Amino acid sequence: MEALQGKSCAADIHLKTTGQTWLGDLEASGSNHIRLRLLPTETGALPRLAVGTSVDCAVGEGAKRFFAEGKVLKQEGAVVWLDVPCNWTRTERRISNRSSTAFPVSYHSKDFNGKASCVDIGVGGFRLRVRHTIPKGTAVSVDFILPGDDVPVRTDGLVLRMDGTDGFDLGVEIGVKFIRMRPADGARIAKYCHM
Repeated sequence: MEALQGKSCAADIHLKTTGQTWLGDLEASGSNHIRLRLLPTETGALPRLAVGTSVDCAVGEGAKRFFAEGKVLKQEGAVVWLDVPCNWTRTERRISNRSSTAFPVSYHSKDFNGKASCVDIGVGGFRLRVRHTIPKGTAVSVDFILPGDDVPVRTDGLVLRMDGTDGFDLGVEIGVKFIRMRPADGARIAKYCHM
């Protein structure tokens, strides 16, 4: 984590109470605390975090990603201060057969382009949080880098479902099935998900 001190970089927090994940930027770090600026939804919504809220933190991108458990010290608008341990790990704690780690995803289709946040991923597809409705049946191209990896994944997908989300006006979640996945990328996703 020392390599990230004094640098602004990508970060995310996963709320243990609700299961929601919020992307942001690391603004500052000290020996046992960090300051993050969370990214609001398109409508400007942000989570309201009570002092003491337990979160899983991830800071950095690709192979330079660090993980720790933290507690909210305070929040002022988009800025959140977290109490974190001195020793961060390089091992993601939030892993299952379908991993729920947030990471950014770029998507492109005939009618839509933008950035999304991955809510969870498995070998067959992933669930993304997007800022606007993308109809079921829409073909999309996606680009992303798995946490802890440094090789971009570029593949095509098909939107199989679309749901609104509860609380904080988080936007829309879409389920995307991977199609035409390169075998090497599929193997890396399976390894990431520990399948």
